Amino acid sequence: MNQEEKFLKMYIAFRSGCLGNNVLDVYFSFFANILLEKNIKIINAKNLCEEFEQRYQFSVPITFVRQVLSVGLSNSAIISDKGQYEVDHEKLKQYKVDLSDFELLWKELLEKFNSFCTTNSLNIINETLEDDIL
Repeated sequence: MNQEEKFLKMYIAFRSGCLGNNVLDVYFSFFANILLEKNIKIINAKNLCEEFEQRYQFSVPITFVRQVLSVGLSNSAIISDKGQYEVDHEKLKQYKVDLSDFELLWKELLEKFNSFCTTNSLNIINETLEDDIL
């Protein structure tokens, strides 16, 4: 599965309500992964933007990165101190995306969609269900 399909799956999971109500929360999890894995203590938005593109092969504007980081400020995983943004790694850990957890949620979404189609007499082919949703 390529990066575009992974992002599309995340978007679908978000739209279905599996990942919360705010798309910035979803992206914050991607940034949390980077901040934790790179053990970043002080955030530089420009560098984080570059790290995001390198890791996920998907570019986002720096203004969007700042919006996403505001999620971290509101949940106290990121602390503003004297004009710098510091990472609270302990709080940030709860926002990290574990791909295996996501895959379980994705399978649950597929099962519920399949059940919905069966209940409503909609003809679907189980072998192509994931591709049809994407």
